[in-house]
Amino acid sequence: MRAILRDPRHMARVDAVMLLDGMHTSYVPEGQVLAAGGVLDTANLASLTEFARASVRGEKRMLIAHSEIFPGTYASTTETADRTIQSLGLRRTPVLEWGPRGMQQLSAVRIGRFEVLGFAGTTAPDHIDQLHAMRELLSRLLKR
Repeated sequence: MRAILRDPRHMARVDAVMLLDGMHTSYVPEGQVLAAGGVLDTANLASLTEFARASVRGEKRMLIAHSEIFPGTYASTTETADRTIQSLGLRRTPVLEWGPRGMQQLSAVRIGRFEVLGFAGTTAPDHIDQLHAMRELLSRLLKR
């Protein structure tokens, strides 16, 4: 998705983006987690952040859903979502409610047509729950 959005012609044609536990990037230096002094490779996030910015303005639609899985060798979806939220000057709102398919939602960001949903879970089944909730999340995205 980020490669498609890098091309301005494609960016103009895409109306909505939904990322289900799938926005990743590398650490710099490679493999050095944030807690050990690494930073995120923001070049890999630039096109997605630009799309997010357009969705905040109401020009596009974007929904990012993520679990709390920490891969360790590359940035987690929580870390990349946090970076995107920070880049937009936004803040998460803590929530505790049931999301689609029984997922436990822990946080949210909603502004314009941009939304980030943070869910509990650190296991492979928690990752797959995102896929199983695709219908509900897509419906939510298209209503924004």
